[in-house]
Amino acid sequence: MSVQKRLSIKFPLVISAFFFLMYFSFCQSLSLNEKKNLVSIYQKVIEDGKSQMQRGDFQKAMESYGRGLKIAQELGNVENEVDCLLHMGVLSWNDRKIKESSDYNMQALSLAKRFNLKKMLWEAQQINDIIRLYYRGKELRSKRQHSQSIKSFERAIDLAKKIESREYELKCLRQMSITYWEIFEVKRFFALNEKALRLAKELKHKREEGSCLNNIGLYYFKINDYSRALYCYQEALSIAREYKNHAEESACLNNIGILLFHVGLYDKALDYLNDAYKIDCTLKDYFNISIELNNIGVILRNKCKYFELKDNYKDALNYLEESLIISRQVGNKNNEEKVLNNIGSVYLDLKDYSKALKYFKAGYDIAKDLQDVEVMGMILNNIASAHLKMGHDDTARRFYEQAVPLGNKIFDVNILWEAYHGLGQCYEQTKEFSHAFQAYEKAIEVIEHVRSQIVMDTCKAGFTRDKIKVYESYIGHLYRMNLKNHSKKLEKDIFQMVERAKARAFLETLRNSQSILRNRLSSKMEEDERMISLKISTLMNNLSREDLNKNEREKLLDQLGHAEDEYVVFLSKVRKEAPELRYVVSPEHTRVEEVQQKLLDEKTALIEYFLGDEQSFMILITKEDFKLFLL
Repeated sequence: MSVQKRLSIKFPLVISAFFFLMYFSFCQSLSLNEKKNLVSIYQKVIEDGKSQMQRGDFQKAMESYGRGLKIAQELGNVENEVDCLLHMGVLSWNDRKIKESSDYNMQALSLAKRFNLKKMLWEAQQINDIIRLYYRGKELRSKRQHSQSIKSFERAIDLAKKIESREYELKCLRQMSITYWEIFEVKRFFALNEKALRLAKELKHKREEGSCLNNIGLYYFKINDYSRALYCYQEALSIAREYKNHAEESACLNNIGILLFHVGLYDKALDYLNDAYKIDCTLKDYFNISIELNNIGVILRNKCKYFELKDNYKDALNYLEESLIISRQVGNKNNEEKVLNNIGSVYLDLKDYSKALKYFKAGYDIAKDLQDVEVMGMILNNIASAHLKMGHDDTARRFYEQAVPLGNKIFDVNILWEAYHGLGQCYEQTKEFSHAFQAYEKAIEVIEHVRSQIVMDTCKAGFTRDKIKVYESYIGHLYRMNLKNHSKKLEKDIFQMVERAKARAFLETLRNSQSILRNRLSSKMEEDERMISLKISTLMNNLSREDLNKNEREKLLDQLGHAEDEYVVFLSKVRKEAPELRYVVSPEHTRVEEVQQKLLDEKTALIEYFLGDEQSFMILITKEDFKLFLL
């Protein structure tokens, strides 16, 4: 509905004597009883509006203040009319209808000015400046003038505090946080969203609460706390669905999909991303469609790479190329740089190095222009990887060395472990073994920092899937060192590294920690865990029946998938309620001496395997001996 249709009256710039006469005559035509009745109705309507605002029911509050506006006009009470317009401006602002909010406020400002309502005029002028600064802050951000954008939002927030309007402050805080996100100041981004979330809860503003939770989820994802990130995303998704906010629902689904991809749950990730894609197709939101197509293409590429589905690379390329076309059509440069990098990665897998380097260069040029440190670091690693595969060790080393400071600047796990792993390989080629050793150690340190924060066993294994090659390189390096200079210590170091390479099972540790859990978890969470576990076990029992037809089996599998999703969310809540459980789920790795002393007798031996892409090992441990074999 347009602004004009919402308003019952618009005042001209110059009020004629004729207008005053007609307005005065109309008011005089009401009898005293009619006026009293209207005043009583007005007071009741406005009380309803205030109560509805306090409950967060902004739509009903808008209807109440709209009725109040009409009554104030009938009574000829300009002060009440201005008050209603100011409240309708705030309510439109809450509903993210910034243009309508500005229009209502300008109506109020115009009336207050004409009738010399000084206090209301001052308030309307402040609001007008807030909206102007809000628009200006977003415009400056789009031009990548980030410091000026922040200053504009800061001035808007100061004005909002001056007129004690938490509604205007809230939205400006969240928008300013986005500017900080773009310049990788994630701690400031987090702090602003935490503050905005508190305001949203005080105002019962659920839509803003959902947006803040989604942003806070992004922060936790950025610092690799995937459990908390998932919890925030799921909470935001529930709010978006409750309020039928389809754009926000799509954003949450996309973010959950990306998170699940990072922990190796590719099929579940695709489910979420496809749901987000369908919503944006319905909304005809081509900007976000380009993002989802890229994300789907990346997951398909990773499935091809890690499950050796080489025939499916074509599907990945189709999604990525479509994303590239749409990104260019809608001017989504941030997505274009990523798509170019991802298409290059597909050609890298296909060993078409010249084509891969062409796409990497095109993506890097855009990333450099945008000063997107994250994408610059990723592409530098990929360029290095292409040169390493072509045997250009010195060139590869140079690019990996450029990626490391970028990864450190924003502590990007993927940039860092890939760069350090690549440097380790380069140092091995040039026989700088001590440097190779240090590089592999750094890569593993980064990987394990993240893995220690993942609470679900399948997620740990999935997260490690594309990183196992780092452990393989390190174990191979230790093995070659041991061949040259045989050492029991080196052999034990290899066993220790094999243990570190294996993802620990959360559930196994959970069973051994019931007393710890009982002291930390609420009775409700214990009951939730029991009910979800019962649901999963019941579904698995039903799936084992031999008389199931195809449709029944598919239905049960679908239900099992949803139940497993519930369990993932439950575990993220466990982590939120008892963050100290990270020490329970990430115990110390087993040492050779512990195995020999606690597990083995003179008649028993332990055989352990490490299976890699390039080389595999078998370890034999007896009560008194330790042997290592290359398979």
